[in-house]
Amino acid sequence: MSLRVDTRISGSHCVVWKHREHYIDCRKGRVYNTPATNIECVRNGQVYKRLQVLDTEAPERIIELMRSEL
Repeated sequence: MSLRVDTRISGSHCVVWKHREHYIDCRKGRVYNTPATNIECVRNGQVYKRLQVLDTEAPERIIELMRSEL
C-alpha cells in the first residue's frame, strides 16, 4: 500500500492520500474550548465519514482510519 502524507495543504494540518480521489483530511477545530481535530474521509469528491476527536486521540484515530479506509 503506497500512501502519501502532505502537511502543507491550505487549511489542513495533515492529508493522507491513497490517490487523487481518495484521501483523509485532518483540520484543527475546537470542542467546548478544547483543541480538537476534524477528520474527513473523502472518496470521489464526497465526504463519506466525518469524525471529531480530541487532539490527544487524533494520531491513533488517523492510523486506524488509514488501516480501515485506505
